[in-house]
Amino acid sequence: LAGAVKYEDDGFGEDVAEPAKTGIGRLQQRMKADVLENRIFDAALTFVIVANAATMGVQSNWMVTHMNQELPTVFGVVEFIFAVIFTGELALRLFCHGKRFFLVR
Repeated sequence: LAGAVKYEDDGFGEDVAEPAKTGIGRLQQRMKADVLENRIFDAALTFVIVANAATMGVQSNWMVTHMNQELPTVFGVVEFIFAVIFTGELALRLFCHGKRFFLVR
C-alpha cells in the first residue's frame, strides 16, 4: 500500500507509528546510527567513566590526607564537567530512543 503507515509495538501495549523519515524522526535515526552506535563514542564514554572513577579516588585520597582543609575548587570544577558530560549522554539517548529508552529488552 502506497503511503501506508507502519505500526509497531512500543512495549507498553500500544501500537505506534514508526518515526517519520523526515524531520525529527530522521534526525533521531541518524544520531542513533552515527553517534550512539559508534564504537568511538562508546570508547570515549568508557574513558570518561574511568577518568571519573580515578578523579573520585584522587579526591577521596586528598580528603583523607587533608582532613581539616577545604576542598580545592578544581575538584568541584572537574565534578561539574563530568556531570555535564553524563547528562549530555543521557539527554542524547533519551532524544534518540524516546520512551523505548526505559524498556528492558
